[in-house]
Amino acid sequence: MQIRHCATAAVLALALASAQADTVTHTSNALPLTDTDWSSFLDLQQFDPALGNLQSVSITLSSSLVGSLAAENRNPNPTTITVGLTSTVRLLFPDAGSGSSLQVAHAASRSFNAAAWDGTKDYAGTSGFRDGEILGDASISSTYDSSAMLQLFTGTGVVTTRVDAVGESQRLGTGAFFTSFGNRTSAQASVTYTYIHTDTAAPVPEPTTLALMLAGLATVCMLGGRRQNR
Repeated sequence: MQIRHCATAAVLALALASAQADTVTHTSNALPLTDTDWSSFLDLQQFDPALGNLQSVSITLSSSLVGSLAAENRNPNPTTITVGLTSTVRLLFPDAGSGSSLQVAHAASRSFNAAAWDGTKDYAGTSGFRDGEILGDASISSTYDSSAMLQLFTGTGVVTTRVDAVGESQRLGTGAFFTSFGNRTSAQASVTYTYIHTDTAAPVPEPTTLALMLAGLATVCMLGGRRQNR
């Protein structure tokens, strides 16, 4: 009988240890490629409290860049021209007491040894160049477990987040030259909620704590078996 009780207790201890947090992920609306600069909004589905107790909120911001760079030397002498562009996409949470935000950045640059101007502004030939296939993807993720963020993302509606995209261009070179830039960016976000089911919301022991529990249980069972054998 003692062995049966010990086995039952061990099974219960292992069941408690195996209780794992579940996750659910939602994806926001997508903001299409748009000429930078722009501002818009992404809606993230809240965590339904009927599922259980929310433990943390993980948010990923993703963005794509489609850009172009072009330059044409107007000097009567050769020169080196360097042009570049950057685009920064930033997601701002509503006031959750933490001032949190996520930001991704794109950057590209090109250098060109241009010959003397050939008299035509076509961004081609020996005095000009064009790169119209600048493509890039970027993303960033962050996890939050503050009470303010957990409260903000708990409910049956959506959290509306603002997204700002800001682009800049750079040009370096001596003398006069023409430049042309294209800069379009997109944005989308996803949120992953980590939670414990309401019916298994009891704290799960740490591995070291569990090991001590099982060791103590084994000791009790051994002592109980010895008493029965006397």
